[in-house]
Amino acid sequence: MFRKFDQEDGFLLLMILRVCSQTYMLLKVKNIFLSCDTYLGPVPMEEIKNHLYKHVNKLPFIVFNSHYHWDHIWGNCAFEDCPIIGQTGIINMIHLYGKSELFKYDKQKLGVVQIVLPNIVFKQFMAFPEDKITLFSSPGHTYDSASLYDILDKVLYVGDNIEDPIPYVENTDFEQYINTIEKYESLDYKVLIPGHMNSHGDLPKKRVIKKNVKYLSALLHKESLATYQKKTI
Repeated sequence: MFRKFDQEDGFLLLMILRVCSQTYMLLKVKNIFLSCDTYLGPVPMEEIKNHLYKHVNKLPFIVFNSHYHWDHIWGNCAFEDCPIIGQTGIINMIHLYGKSELFKYDKQKLGVVQIVLPNIVFKQFMAFPEDKITLFSSPGHTYDSASLYDILDKVLYVGDNIEDPIPYVENTDFEQYINTIEKYESLDYKVLIPGHMNSHGDLPKKRVIKKNVKYLSALLHKESLATYQKKTI
């Protein structure tokens, strides 16, 4: 579906894709398309590009990878000649796990997948001042996780850091994860877009963020599942 933000120029395309209710977010800002992650391979990415070029002017792409996981980077090979941006840690994580994930999840590939690394990295943040967009390090779901904040349209893309009802935890630095979510809460956003929707296809409300923090706090303090469930009733 399309959601218009700026009548003169920009839009956001948000799609719910078939595997794991995954989302794909694309922003049009000024004279570029900004792709947030690239899903499971080149086929859906080429379909999206072809669809766009039928309806709007052909513009260059910039890709933002929120983290290294296979279901967020396999479509990078459809943008091999484009700037692909990620947090510094993503390079090492793809080197460590890229080939094994390609083998393990082979049946999920959509097209011929070649592992393509980001060619631009940032440590803490990277800004596009003219477009009022900031990419920033947000360790949580993984150590290399990063997020995108569209200041003008008040849209926050968080990758897999926020999930409904609870986050999938890989990074065990729960205090750092909680700090990241608290940073999200300090931002002035209207729309928060996760890497995966819930079973109903809903965007997460602020209560979901609170629930994520409670769950991570329970893990941090080594509380039992029963204790956590009592707190969330």
